[in-house]
Amino acid sequence: MQLVNKVKNGLAKSLAAGVFLAGLVTASAVFASPSVSGQTISWPDDGWYQVQSATTYESLCEGGTSCEVAPGTYHVINLTTGQRYERRWNWW
Repeated sequence: MQLVNKVKNGLAKSLAAGVFLAGLVTASAVFASPSVSGQTISWPDDGWYQVQSATTYESLCEGGTSCEVAPGTYHVINLTTGQRYERRWNWW
């Protein structure tokens, strides 16, 4: 009976640690988002990103960690996770 309880406790601790680590990974993905400085859109090095024109959906940049763009409206998509940043970046 003691062996069964030890196994159960070990499994419970392992499960709790796994849930905790999954939460950390998810939280870091939530807070890691593209930013804008001047005419450069930058993003964290946590996936393969694409910058698209919001009007034509043309891909302007893929990969790397930044993209220099002309004034306009753009979508940024993390193609690794599927996360779309529907906020649109505008420059006039």
